[in-house]
Amino acid sequence: MRSITCASILAAAVLAPCVAHAEDATPTDAGRKALAALAAPSDKHAYSTEVDLFVAGNLLGGGSFAAAPETVGDKTHWRTSEDVRIGSEAAPQQTLTVRALSGADLRLVEETREEKSARGTESTKATRTEKGLHVTHTQGAASEEKDVEAAADTVSGGLPSLLLFLRQIPAGAAEYEVAMWDGDDRAVEKRRVSMKGAGRMKDESIGFDVEALWAIAGSDKESIEIYLDPKDRALLGVHSVKQGLWITKKGLVKPKDAGAPPDLTKPAESAKGAGTKFAMGMLTGNAAVVEASIHWPSWAAEMAAQGQPMGEEMLKSFAMANMQQGMEKFEVPMAWGIVKGAVAGAQEKALEGGVVKVTLGAPMNTVKYKAKQVEGLGWLITSMDRPGAGGGDK
Repeated sequence: MRSITCASILAAAVLAPCVAHAEDATPTDAGRKALAALAAPSDKHAYSTEVDLFVAGNLLGGGSFAAAPETVGDKTHWRTSEDVRIGSEAAPQQTLTVRALSGADLRLVEETREEKSARGTESTKATRTEKGLHVTHTQGAASEEKDVEAAADTVSGGLPSLLLFLRQIPAGAAEYEVAMWDGDDRAVEKRRVSMKGAGRMKDESIGFDVEALWAIAGSDKESIEIYLDPKDRALLGVHSVKQGLWITKKGLVKPKDAGAPPDLTKPAESAKGAGTKFAMGMLTGNAAVVEASIHWPSWAAEMAAQGQPMGEEMLKSFAMANMQQGMEKFEVPMAWGIVKGAVAGAQEKALEGGVVKVTLGAPMNTVKYKAKQVEGLGWLITSMDRPGAGGGDK
């Protein structure tokens, strides 16, 4: 679950004016000063919040985020927790559990994280050493240990620690930069936090518009928007534009009804319809639907034209083996809620010979394919881009 994917999130003490604003110091200096000025862990600054996860207005799952003081030896630390699930409480499809221990200034002491899905269990433990972090990563029966360079001021990653930070820094516009442990990538990365100040949390597709303090946090790869209640800085919402994901305070947003899913046994009536069948098959783990959504002779012909000849049966065997590794086991109604939003946000481009190039919208925007109408079979996918590969328009 990629933070989504999954992902990680958030009374009201304001730091003294010693925290530098963008015009007074570099973001790195401002970050150091802000972390050093954070209040000692206490019940006053602790929090706990339950959340809902939405994609395109459709309820995807839920979870909770919390931070509480914990005494270890003669020192009081922050114990943060992050519990996220995709699916219902009774039948979760994926879960992410993160527990971290950090100092008053959020310096990481240790973190454990565990992800469970239909593909198995994956866990990571990071522990502070004199020189950095000792990391143990386990996936199935395989286990790997390594030491990662991490400066002494490397802070605990994840949204719970970020929320501790945002709940205490001044509300005025300012830029901060900190070195943060990323348990998902198992690396230390520089993260920029931009407090924007007063604004509004608004999304017409989900149906809300409320006053909020807001900030942007992230790296060059991806960023998120965080919205806090201006009164007590309680979490209102977190938005990942790239993933099309909203994490909102539980009960704040009313879920949409995605309606009945399409009949996947019928021929697709459009290029987007072909992608709908493919995406539904991938999310529900229905390999037969995935295979039937593709016109394998056309894909093999395109491969040959590109100088990569591969027989139709060999291509099918190779491609399906790869696709099955990425299949989920979502229930049909939940899968349809995700796919419906992705198809609604899809981009199309007409090419020669009646071919249409399609890129699905968030959160399935890595799905890029070409499709055309095949006599007697409806619209079928005729080739697909590998994730991250640039597809040509010929």
